[in-house]
Amino acid sequence: MATYFLLKGGTIGCFRRAARYAPAAFRAIESAFSADAAASPPPVVSCAAFLAERMGASDLHQTMVSGLAGGIGLSGGGCGALGAAIWLAGMDVLRQHGGKLAFKDPKTTEVLERYLKAAEYRFECSEIVGRNFHDVGDHAAWVRGGGCARILDALAAG
Repeated sequence: MATYFLLKGGTIGCFRRAARYAPAAFRAIESAFSADAAASPPPVVSCAAFLAERMGASDLHQTMVSGLAGGIGLSGGGCGALGAAIWLAGMDVLRQHGGKLAFKDPKTTEVLERYLKAAEYRFECSEIVGRNFHDVGDHAAWVRGGGCARILDALAAG
């Protein structure tokens, strides 16, 4: 398939599509640099990255989990903070004990139990907050305003 893709000129199409976005990216960068520094927007924070920071995760791991925010990629689906907490707890178990992570590991089960109580046994982000987020800025404003604080506190308590 790779040979067929190359022979049919697939890479040329990919480069053409990528080239269409370069001017838009350049305009966005120029706009950001020419804007007044005092008018810059507040920093974006995701619930998952905020939780990871509170759990002592590295900057790299905070960045890795940030896409889980607002219901796994702002979809309104499964709680991204819960996904981040389970992943970080699992990594901690593996770091301490090595081997494989058990399906019902006590540490991750404990995280889930704390979450369920705080989230009133709901898993969908849109159900918990009562809406979907329009973009990362909308989600960041929610988190900065104290949204989901009860859930984040419960998950960070471990």
